Amino acid sequence: MTLKELSQLYYCRKEISMLDAEIKRIDLSSTDFDNAAEIAALKRLLAERKSMCLGLCQDLERYISTVDDSLTRQILHHRFALGCSWEQVARRVGGANTAESVKKICYRHISRPKRPVPSASHRDSSPQPPTKAGTDGT
Repeated sequence: MTLKELSQLYYCRKEISMLDAEIKRIDLSSTDFDNAAEIAALKRLLAERKSMCLGLCQDLERYISTVDDSLTRQILHHRFALGCSWEQVARRVGGANTAESVKKICYRHISRPKRPVPSASHRDSSPQPPTKAGTDGT
């Protein structure tokens, strides 16, 4: 997961609230039956955007939930889900954490290389000895 992807969580949540308010506004103000098809099309577009944002939020929240370390998980939640400043994150997670320390924990987690999970066939195969070049093995 990249920093840019995680940064979308806060803004997607805001966009969902904005879209909900816009759909509600349209529902309350749409008394013109001549434009019913256009109003329905607009509401469908807004609902599709909301659905896209909800899916992205779920993916990002799922990622944060898979983080093994509780402190790192809390840092990611406060920073990316709630949009807190680094100072606010440090205060909320408590301990002797500073803005700089929680920022480093976050960036180290994000930049840590992800190890690929070996496939079952790869784990079961035994290493083969190298062969000499130019021999046919007989």
